[in-house]
Amino acid sequence: MNFLYGRTMKRTISMGDLLVILLASGIILFTSLQVYGPRQEHLQVRIENAQNSRWIYSLEESAVVSVPGPNGDMEVTAAGGYVFVEECSCCPLRICVSTGRISRPGQWIICLPNEIFIHIAGAPPAETEVDDVVF
Repeated sequence: MNFLYGRTMKRTISMGDLLVILLASGIILFTSLQVYGPRQEHLQVRIENAQNSRWIYSLEESAVVSVPGPNGDMEVTAAGGYVFVEECSCCPLRICVSTGRISRPGQWIICLPNEIFIHIAGAPPAETEVDDVVF
């Protein structure tokens, strides 16, 4: 069926239409740059022990730190944007060593027998991973 009854409609873009299109494109571009653009955040590795001593390092720098604890020393290595416990002879289960490498804000390693806490501080990324899904 012909709903126009033989008439043809002339379609033109008015100045208002053009303004809305440009404004929407600008908002999309700005939002995309904010979300997917380069991060300027500065991530820090923070190490704390039972004696309230604190060590703070940039995640970008490489360092090997021997952290004293009540049961012995723990060797913490920061290299290549990751932090991990290299050696901890004071733990019977060595869970802090088997935790592996951490690199994102909010991740942590803890040694309960030696009372040492290692965590990464900084702003979490905008596109966070899904932890769990429940139906």
